[in-house]
Amino acid sequence: MCRVSVLFYRSDSWLSRLIRRVTRAQFSHVGIGMPDRLTLFEALGSGIVIREGLAYFKRRDEAVAMVKITVSEGDYAQMLLFLNRRIDRKYGFINFIAAGINVLFPRLPLVMSDGRKYICSGLVAEALCKGDFDFDEPALMTPGDLARELGVKE
Repeated sequence: MCRVSVLFYRSDSWLSRLIRRVTRAQFSHVGIGMPDRLTLFEALGSGIVIREGLAYFKRRDEAVAMVKITVSEGDYAQMLLFLNRRIDRKYGFINFIAAGINVLFPRLPLVMSDGRKYICSGLVAEALCKGDFDFDEPALMTPGDLARELGVKE
């Protein structure tokens, strides 16, 4: 068995405040950590990045909430493969806008996403789907959606 950590963040930046207001959640960012390998994957405006070693610890310590998940070695390998193949991909600005529209207008059947690009919570949700998780439209999940699905207290 292997461990995966889902780390939740918030800051006082205008973008973080906007995300929290629109999504009605206390988190504005999320990353997925592989503690056994001291790696953290995040989707940032600059693209999908990996933080390793000391950078992993520094970023992990900035999280305001964390969910530790135990997965099988096979699921862990699938998650790691999925995440490693997405390093350096561009950020999913279309997905970011679509996720916001879905939150603001939930009755509007908008399922528009760019499957080659990711927002932070979409990247984490898609990685978790390589294990035992099954989310509806993981690419468009918000950090708040992911927190609720994983049982993080708001």
